[in-house]
Amino acid sequence: MGKFGIGQAYRRIEDQRFLTGTGRYTDDIHPTATAYLHLLRSPYAAGEIREIDYSAASASPGVLAVYTIADLDASGIKNLPIGVTAPTAPGTMAADCPRPVLARDRVRYVGEPMVGIVAETQVQAEDAAELISFDIEDTPVVDQLFQSRPL
Repeated sequence: MGKFGIGQAYRRIEDQRFLTGTGRYTDDIHPTATAYLHLLRSPYAAGEIREIDYSAASASPGVLAVYTIADLDASGIKNLPIGVTAPTAPGTMAADCPRPVLARDRVRYVGEPMVGIVAETQVQAEDAAELISFDIEDTPVVDQLFQSRPL
């Protein structure tokens, strides 16, 4: 097998600094005038968003801005790009499913981002997120994609 063959071991150059605590991670870098984003995420697997009240969070110390999908729509921010579309039938492509940056009208999975909070520190952003009240009508979820059928 040659020097650069598949399966050859190679020496990692970053291990020493990370194992000895001298490595730098992106969380260790703090440029001046940095703002921090915290996303308030859905605790529900599926539901209709009735109301989101972020007025207390907006007035919280250190908070620079609070965004919902309505704010992003008003600013002209579009959906997230899918990146890959798969061919279906010969000569056709799969439909492009919209992926909003924040939840629009409903949540579709646990952890879906609903509100973005920008603050001077990460702790201030997280504290402000706890002040946001929301009302979501829980709706039924699909918990199995394929149900077994008797043969």
